[in-house]
Formats: sequence, C-alpha cells, structure tokens
Amino acid sequence: MKNSLASLILCLVTSAASAKMYVPIPYSYRVFSADKRFVYVMIAPCPPESDAGHADSEARMHAAATSADEVRSLRKKYKQSGMYRNDGSDDPLWTVDWYDDVLKTKVFIAADGDHVIRTARYANGIGDEVVAFFDRGKRVRGHALSAFFDRPEMFNERREKAVQDRKRKNPGGSGSTYYVPPSAWASDQRLDDESMRFELTTVEGARYTFDATGGEIVQVEPPELIGKPILYYFIAIIVFVSLCGALAAIGFLRSRRQASQG
Repeated sequence: MKNSLASLILCLVTSAASAKMYVPIPYSYRVFSADKRFVYVMIAPCPPESDAGHADSEARMHAAATSADEVRSLRKKYKQSGMYRNDGSDDPLWTVDWYDDVLKTKVFIAADGDHVIRTARYANGIGDEVVAFFDRGKRVRGHALSAFFDRPEMFNERREKAVQDRKRKNPGGSGSTYYVPPSAWASDQRLDDESMRFELTTVEGARYTFDATGGEIVQVEPPELIGKPILYYFIAIIVFVSLCGALAAIGFLRSRRQASQG
C-alpha cells in the first residue's frame, strides 16, 4: 500500500523532474517468461491516458520497450498487476498490490509462473535492498547491497567522495547541484529455468548463485582476475627467473665442490 501511494504521488507530481535531477515517471509494462508461457504485468497507479503519456515521454528519453499504444492495450486488457498466462487470458494467476518502476528495477520470470526475482538496477546506499525473491507475489527473501561487498563502506565512501567533488567544483551550489546519480552494482544477471538458479555478477567481479525458489545464496565465487594478466605474467617471469637462478647456483656450487674434491 505504501509503495502504491508513493507511486501515485510520483504520477501526479511529474514536474519534480529537472535537467539536473531526473525522476523517472511510472508507466505500465509487461515482462514475459523465457518460454513465453507467462506474462508478468505491472499496472501503474495512474489514469490510463496519463499512463500512456508517461510511457511516450520515457520512450523518447530512454527508448523504453513499452509504447503508448502498448500501455493503452495493457490497461484495456489487464486490471491488476500480477502474473497471467500468455494465452489471451485476462484472469490473473496471482496479483500484487505494488508497482515496480521498470527503469529502476529488473524482473526475471521463472518458467513455472510462480517465482519472480526483482533486482535493483542502481543503488543509493549500502543498505538498499537490491535483490528480492517472490513466490506467487509473496516476498520470501531479500538481500541488501551490503551482502555483496567485502567492505560495504566502500560503496558509501565512493558516493560521498563524488558529492564532495561536486561541492568543490560548485562551492556556491545547493540541492540538485550536488545530486549524485545512483550507482550500478551488478554487471550481469541471469535466471536458469532448468536448475532454478539465479546468478549475478557484481561490478567488483564476484559471482553469486541463488536458489530461485527460496532466495538463499548457494554459491559465491570470488572476483575474477579481470584486467590483471600482465601483472601475473610478470610475477610468473620473476618466479621462473628466480628458480633458474637457484638451480644455476646449486649447479655451480656442486661443480666447485666436485673440483675441490678432485
């Protein structure tokens, strides 16, 4: 209910967006399961024509997948947000009473039509929930950004540094002058319908695997050695040269010992 109220206020107060601080405008959209058997529908809490106008505005700015005509079609066919069979039916399998902004979140639909995974495209702070798992519209588990960083404070430190940099460049500014856009935190995400495993890779290179039905983390792979091959080649060369030097020294000492004994 709180999410719906917040979205409604955002729909009505569209003038809050400015050139320096962009505020996304909610609009209705749909997401299909990989096999196209199910469609997850999000209905924005706006009058249909306002909804279509918002989609049209967002499409001009962000090439949004949902056009104004598609929004009108969605609003005409579907009355509630939730999961539907993609067979022309307008009877929901289950419904939800909230709205997720497509420009702020990404949604993955499992092939069983029951499980949904919602991830945040960006994060403002280390305490933000960035991954949530749902079973027929009921939230079963969520994970905050702090779960995916060895030193969570580094995320907030980077954002605070960005704010301070802007203040130094604009000492007389205020408000939106110092606004720092939310930061991306994940570089890759995918859902495997056969194993019901969800994988994501953070911007730091760590890979996490989740049970898509319950949301538990089942495997963590440390950051890959991205962008550092030259360093490791250099280390390998040093080790090789050191080993050769040690073998040469041993051979020299043995030859001198044999010469002295002879």
